[in-house]
Amino acid sequence: MPALEAWIEAQSAGVAALVVLGDFNRNLQHEQREAAAAPVRSQGTAVDPHRSGNRVRNLWREVNDGAPATSALVLLDTQCPGEPAVGALCEQAKVAALPRPDVQQLGGSAALGCRNPVGLDHIAVSPRVKGRVATKVAVGLMGRTSPAREGRSALLAVSDHCPLTADLDF
Repeated sequence: MPALEAWIEAQSAGVAALVVLGDFNRNLQHEQREAAAAPVRSQGTAVDPHRSGNRVRNLWREVNDGAPATSALVLLDTQCPGEPAVGALCEQAKVAALPRPDVQQLGGSAALGCRNPVGLDHIAVSPRVKGRVATKVAVGLMGRTSPAREGRSALLAVSDHCPLTADLDF
């Protein structure tokens, strides 16, 4: 945690724009929506020095604590392509953990096609960057791994996550 926060702070110093993206292994959209009074760490505040054994509860607010001001980030909103039911589940996933059947529906090849369809991958940008929407890329059957069968080769999934795209203007 301290290394990520220090890297963001160092990279944001003296630049007009910063983009941080990837697999955070947690739902930053949920963390962003937590009440401001909710604790960020097991002890202390997001701006206190890190101490051994102090667990971070809210990674988003920890790395986006406003200190220094140049390190402020905006989390891009995420949209899902496809049928209205897919979009509705994607919207629900922004505010609450989805029940397993809904995650499986989103991950189905007729929807997004990946095992981890929403919530783990994010794009965050400096406030000056224009563009506030990231779009999931449906991978369909390429998101599945299947063993070789008689007459068919094995299929290895391109990823267990759905890629994100965003048009950004610097």
